Amino acid sequence: MVVLPQRCMEAILCWQQNQTLFPWILRKEDKEQKCHVVMSLIMVFSGPESLTDFCKSKLAGGAFEFRCTYKGSTRETFCNAKWDFPTVKRMALLTDTEITYFETKINDNYRKACGIKECPKCTSFCSRQRNTDQRVKCPVCSRKDRKNYEFCWFCMNVWRTNGVNQCGNSECSGQDTRLNILKTCEIKEVIGVKCPKIRACPQCGVFIEHVDKCKHIACPCGTKFCFICLKQADEQSRYQCGAHNSKCEVAPVQTEIPSR
Repeated sequence: MVVLPQRCMEAILCWQQNQTLFPWILRKEDKEQKCHVVMSLIMVFSGPESLTDFCKSKLAGGAFEFRCTYKGSTRETFCNAKWDFPTVKRMALLTDTEITYFETKINDNYRKACGIKECPKCTSFCSRQRNTDQRVKCPVCSRKDRKNYEFCWFCMNVWRTNGVNQCGNSECSGQDTRLNILKTCEIKEVIGVKCPKIRACPQCGVFIEHVDKCKHIACPCGTKFCFICLKQADEQSRYQCGAHNSKCEVAPVQTEIPSR
């Protein structure tokens, strides 16, 4: 159960008294599950178009879910309630074309965030049983060919050996090719501290490039962390390393990429 801040509850009462922005929205089930209708008031959307634009910007940034971003004067009033897609569709009055676009982007972003890759032979989606596995079996090809089809998670070529650590392809380094991006990326200054320009989310492994402003980062997977020290925020968005503009110890270049 999501416990909403007092400001959210006040917004719901205001919504029920004056349905001017989205007069077609409020339904019986919304009154029973109030977190579904609170988002537009908190975000002060001027109408369905602004809600659509907001969600599109989130999808463009790699998000696969939408959450309330209301944050009050204290950290305890951070909402972060998840918005279900059926409600977003209804509130934003999405067209069939927009719905298709949203669903495609959500699926693509989720696949990338969760470390899912396409089989190099049949292009079906495959995942690793353990995030350390290099030798991966495609269940679709194996079932169709009636024999195991395995490929290297790193170089994406067919697996040629009997081992689990070396695939037998001369061009394969035996490491996740993304590690080289972390190793060779530029060093930049973040709030006066020099650190790598690109980091992998400490929870899901998605790469995030720092552009400007503060050190606090919100990954599309929902994880919030410090770009400098890589320490994660707690459920109330409290950071161990201080405020957004507080200097902290620089975490070394990441040598492992987490995977959910």
